[in-house]
Amino acid sequence: MTRNATILQQQVKTSIAAQQTRLKALEEEQQQVADNLQLVNNVDTSTALQFQKQLISTQLLLDIEIGDASFRRDQMRDFLERNY
Repeated sequence: MTRNATILQQQVKTSIAAQQTRLKALEEEQQQVADNLQLVNNVDTSTALQFQKQLISTQLLLDIEIGDASFRRDQMRDFLERNY
């Protein structure tokens, strides 16, 4: 029983580390998108406007993924705190 609990604890810790790594990568990508949005902010060509719309869509999806990764990480941390 104790062995299984130790294995589970390690798996949860590994999952937390993976979510943290994923979260960092997503936040870096979000920053790149924000930087690109600044570059096309005052450009009025149709191509720039289309690119801007794509960036905004990407930004929205990244916000969702960041929220999901943060939620999962926080839930796993809470699990560890309550159980170990």
